[in-house]
Amino acid sequence: MISIILCIYFYIKAKKVKQPTYAVRTIRLIEPKIKNIGNINISYLENKIENLSVSKIALWNSGRDTIDYTDVAKNDNLKIIIDSQYRILDCSILFQKNKANSFTVEISNDGKAVAINFDYFDCNEGVILQVFHTGNSSNNISLIGRIKSVNRIKRKGEQKRNNSKPSFINKASIAIIKIAAKFVRTRLYRYTAIVFFIYLCLLFCYSFFVDAETITSLFYGNNSKFSMQFLLLLLAISYFYIAYITSNNNIPKGFDIFNEEFLSEDKEDNKDIKVCE
Repeated sequence: MISIILCIYFYIKAKKVKQPTYAVRTIRLIEPKIKNIGNINISYLENKIENLSVSKIALWNSGRDTIDYTDVAKNDNLKIIIDSQYRILDCSILFQKNKANSFTVEISNDGKAVAINFDYFDCNEGVILQVFHTGNSSNNISLIGRIKSVNRIKRKGEQKRNNSKPSFINKASIAIIKIAAKFVRTRLYRYTAIVFFIYLCLLFCYSFFVDAETITSLFYGNNSKFSMQFLLLLLAISYFYIAYITSNNNIPKGFDIFNEEFLSEDKEDNKDIKVCE
């Protein structure tokens, strides 16, 4: 059983596929209620605005096969889009893991999209963009396009649209996932996962040759009615489900700027925002 599972694992790891992946973080700089303050006008590039947000968008190749510019469909190129009621004001490149990737960006005339051009990018290579827009959250931003042999562009940490405030349980869950995600990135986690998985497989196989009551009595006593096989299977599913949830928010090594603060003091990205009384 273990050999079959290991064969499947190494087959998946060795399989070469293209998988463009992205993640979005957003903060609001100006909210519509600012207009309730008299004698204050806010403009961006001489255009009056009532709402302003900034998003960081990380794009990388999570597959093992190189994505080349020739893989992108000519009639459906790679681009960032925003919901129809909002507008993209500015876009710049914050980080490229490999300068040879030659990423460039170009905002459309109507401010509804940002075209992303590149030469190529290999596994865990990519770019981080900073986008100023009039949207409210990361849900207003998407990355679309057609790439050969790719079913869809994957979004990390994708959440359903929900305008309600998160509950205490949701906030606590997010905090736990963030802490677990840091552990998932470590080498210790990988070793622990392998050892734990092999241990579960051995126990699962062993349970077929020993009376279930004998095994469960080690944990619950002789009168236990639980099935050891069921408990081991449930534990394994729970463990790998947590691993999947935490790894779903991971970004490649070297993309640390994505999780750093927005608009650090050494940047001048806010030079076109004007507040007038």
